[in-house]
Amino acid sequence: MMENAARRRASIFLGLVITLFVLLASQLFNLQVLDERYHAAAEENVVKQRRTEPVRGEIYDRHGEKIAYNIVVYDLEALYVAMEEDLDTEALAEALGMPLAEVQERYDTYLEGINTGTIPKVRKYPIIRALDTTTSMRLREQLLDFPGLSLSPSSRREYVQYAPAHLLGYMGEINKNELKEYTTKGYRMGDYIGRGGIESEFEYALRGINGEAYIIEDVYGAERGKYEEGANDIQASPGNDLYLTIDLALQQYARSLMENKKGAVVAIDPRTGEILTLVSTPDYDLSEIMGVNRGEYFRSISNAPGNPFLDRTLAGQYQPGSTFKTISALIALSSRTWSRDRGYVCQYVYRLSGQTVLKCSHTHEPSQNIGQALMHSCNPYFWEVFKKCVYGIRKESYAQALDDWGNACRSFGLDTTLLDIGMAESKGNVPRSSYYDGLYGQKRWAPTAMISLGIGQGELLLTPLQMAFSYSI
Repeated sequence: MMENAARRRASIFLGLVITLFVLLASQLFNLQVLDERYHAAAEENVVKQRRTEPVRGEIYDRHGEKIAYNIVVYDLEALYVAMEEDLDTEALAEALGMPLAEVQERYDTYLEGINTGTIPKVRKYPIIRALDTTTSMRLREQLLDFPGLSLSPSSRREYVQYAPAHLLGYMGEINKNELKEYTTKGYRMGDYIGRGGIESEFEYALRGINGEAYIIEDVYGAERGKYEEGANDIQASPGNDLYLTIDLALQQYARSLMENKKGAVVAIDPRTGEILTLVSTPDYDLSEIMGVNRGEYFRSISNAPGNPFLDRTLAGQYQPGSTFKTISALIALSSRTWSRDRGYVCQYVYRLSGQTVLKCSHTHEPSQNIGQALMHSCNPYFWEVFKKCVYGIRKESYAQALDDWGNACRSFGLDTTLLDIGMAESKGNVPRSSYYDGLYGQKRWAPTAMISLGIGQGELLLTPLQMAFSYSI
């Protein structure tokens, strides 16, 4: 009897244990498999979404020759949780061959991001980007001295020798102020964006679209592989390539002619108006400005004589001088105030009201026609052309006559910008009558005030691009 009772109690206890086990197993199954909240929480804890960067589009000349392309470089990345309390920035600067101040500045920026929470402590972050192969190999031998630092392959913009620096612009690291604008477009601190020129104007087309990769991480932030073998990853879309009208061989030849000179060269195909060459010197080396010592190089050229950042082809404004006489001639011929075969005897000076107001720069035979005058570049001849042109267009008013002449000049692409691509371009100056009204008073000035315009001097200002464009019409 007692034995039977013991068996019943054991059976009841065993039944209770089995029941409790089944209930516990069911709840665990519900929590881990059926309940999506816990499933998502577990996934968030171990699966991290990482951005993958697209390959930037390359830039080619009219013949398909590369002007701007990408090369393999290395980023120096920091993992805060694995780093020593105080990084020896002096030793790191020596290993990198970089100025201590620049290394310290970049490290301080990284620590600021850590302290503000914008940079995760458990994720690698590039503190110095675009190290060349030589520098990275030298540093790799000393990485054991810098716990928490590692090298990761990346890409950097590279340019051919004598590439049109001002036209292309260059790449620079995004700053805090710019980040507010670019964050919504997929950029983050440490990214590079175009600075000026084509690299900036076509930034979004060149950059491409970010991808996504899902990585399994442990509690320390270390990667343990791809989630589901990358089945959910989204490949980055490479940027678009750009083809320019520039002729690279001609560009490089023109630039070699301007070595150690200050000036500009513009070449245009007169059949199409396509720009073949834009050279402005002094300029800057695009490879240096993208190199490991870019900060030091940037400061050196910022203070260099001749203002290397000034694009003289588009932003420089100059008196065109005798090159403008062809435009003066064409305006006079088209307005029929001067004929092609009309001669003029140059007396090497031009007098008005008994005063010498213009001189010829050299002696020459009398110009029998406008072609000979252009050949001799005779100043008095083209002052006479200009005077007859202005008087002939509108005799009753000097002011209106000047404005009509100015409008004829503008039909050649003067006094306006020519490139609609966001470049820093000057419009030059073809003075209007309002300018002289402000200078002398309304109706208180005479043609002598504008005598130099007809020979490309005085207040007349053109950019080299405008001058080349006017000749291609």
